[in-house]
Amino acid sequence: MSALSEALPLALSAAFYPPAIIVLILLLASEHPRRLVYAYFAGAALIVFGVGIVFLSVLAGTDTTQQDSPSRSAGVYIALGILLLLLSAWAWARRDRPPAEPDPNAEAGRVAQWSAKATASAKWAFVLGIVMYLPSPMYLAAIKAIADSGDSTS
Repeated sequence: MSALSEALPLALSAAFYPPAIIVLILLLASEHPRRLVYAYFAGAALIVFGVGIVFLSVLAGTDTTQQDSPSRSAGVYIALGILLLLLSAWAWARRDRPPAEPDPNAEAGRVAQWSAKATASAKWAFVLGIVMYLPSPMYLAAIKAIADSGDSTS
């Protein structure tokens, strides 16, 4: 069976990422948008394709695909589920913290500094593309569906 029917919805849901779209709009509003957007997309493409190839290779090399060993494949799903539960418990615990009072004498925040750097330099736009497109669980699930299908890695 082809992986397209299972992987396509996962890939589409992983592709909709509002923070990355906001960063793209920020770069388009800069002084040299074309150069920055190309650098941003180059960083994004590097991380998306690089992680995809590495993850497929790791899955193929460790025999964790469904067709070869169902017990190992179930273990991958259970480990991912436990990881996501721990992440949600951590986020739930942080929700009750009151926001810190802004200091009027403080320098610009980290996000403001990074956005200023990213809109001024293609190198920082490239790094921002890498950081913004680090793999999401939906992307990794889509790659796992492709590995489980038995289709060729390429």
